[in-house]
Amino acid sequence: IAIGMILQHQATPHCCALGRLPGTEVFRDVQRYPQAVEDPGLLVFRFDASLHFANRQYFEDRLAAEFARSHPQARTERERERERERER
Repeated sequence: IAIGMILQHQATPHCCALGRLPGTEVFRDVQRYPQAVEDPGLLVFRFDASLHFANRQYFEDRLAAEFARSHPQARTERERERERERER
């Protein structure tokens, strides 16, 4: 059971967008610290594990989700690819 828990944690680690606490140079999780301010032109993303084959897809999915949340006007390459496939 312990090995399974370790693998699960490594495959789906905590990750989040970071924002700067006003008046400081400190960045914190914007979900846990609502006062943290995100830069509108920048996404600071923290992934709390080493990146490897078991969590690569999870990393990509979470990064894309955070990017879509913080930059709703932007389209990712994945979205452009889906549009091209629909047009075919």
